[in-house]
Amino acid sequence: PSRSFFKLLCSKEPQEYAKVRMFIHYFDRCRLRTTSGTTDPSPLPLGKLHIFRRRIDLDEALWGVSTAPLLPMAVMRQNVGFEDAEGHNCLHADFANKFLGGGVLSGGCVQEEIRFAICPDLMIGALLCPCMEDREAIQIVGAEQYSCYAGYAFSLRFDGDFVDQSSRTVDGTVLNGIAAIDALDGRYIKPFDVAAQMQTANMLREMNKAFAGFGPPSTAALQSNGDNPFSHLATGNWGCGVFGGFVPLKAVLQWMAASQGSIKVKYFPFDYDQHFGPRFQHFCDTLVEKHVTVGMLWKALLVMQDKVGAPEAAGEEGDRLDAFLETLWTYVVTENSD
Repeated sequence: PSRSFFKLLCSKEPQEYAKVRMFIHYFDRCRLRTTSGTTDPSPLPLGKLHIFRRRIDLDEALWGVSTAPLLPMAVMRQNVGFEDAEGHNCLHADFANKFLGGGVLSGGCVQEEIRFAICPDLMIGALLCPCMEDREAIQIVGAEQYSCYAGYAFSLRFDGDFVDQSSRTVDGTVLNGIAAIDALDGRYIKPFDVAAQMQTANMLREMNKAFAGFGPPSTAALQSNGDNPFSHLATGNWGCGVFGGFVPLKAVLQWMAASQGSIKVKYFPFDYDQHFGPRFQHFCDTLVEKHVTVGMLWKALLVMQDKVGAPEAAGEEGDRLDAFLETLWTYVVTENSD
């Protein structure tokens, strides 16, 4: 992806103009910022930007012996996004390009690109961070939000100033955090049906990457007195748009990775099937009530690999969701009946 503003500045597309407007607004805000207790203009944002790059390489045996309990899940109502009140004070999953920032300067206008446009300090990460490899993730903490936006993709538009009320550390670092994780791209993996996505190598790739992204940031670096500044992870349908991921499987894998990292999940299905939220919430509540661990659920997924024809052939999306979750629950019970 381009790291030059040239293409963005030359575009006549309305969604690109919206991003230009957001970047200009950022510089305008920096120009007008004043230091505490003075009227002298200070162009520098307060605090620091912390960039953490992690790699996790656990094999299937290590995941299988995990005794970490599955943590309570909260599934949000439809059409609610990370930037809404429900996502405040959460670590936000960034459904990233393997090149951090994706097409923010070159035609991209979905989740990651919008986040980088409304929080332009994130562009520092795009300049400094090489391409993410499998099982790697990048966390960035400290990027303040400056702009509001409306619409999405080709309907994106700048919607005015945003005053970030997030908590801050003693040096002024804003406690906004993103976990950049790039999903498997099904456009280049044929076939990419549920059976393919449930192959051990593919599930391990997604689990390790999510675990790398969802782990707590360095509390020493953030001067947070040893406490994780983010009590919850806000995530959603990772890799399930044009990449073709199967939403229930990706949701389960993220839940397991977050539980392994001791962070609770707020799941935002946004505009996905209206039946998914309540069904997934019931599934998660049941497993938590039964004290199912990450290892137990991982073993059930491995056993289920040869049985995924049922959800694939179920037909309607709601039927596929039910079939997948019910089948997985069955294998959790049977594989851990001892």
